[in-house]
Amino acid sequence: MLGAWNKPNEISNLHARRRR
Repeated sequence: MLGAWNKPNEISNLHARRRR
């Protein structure tokens, strides 16, 4: 459960951090 939720979360975090 945490792995599946963390997968998309990590990608979104990388994009948000790179965009900022």
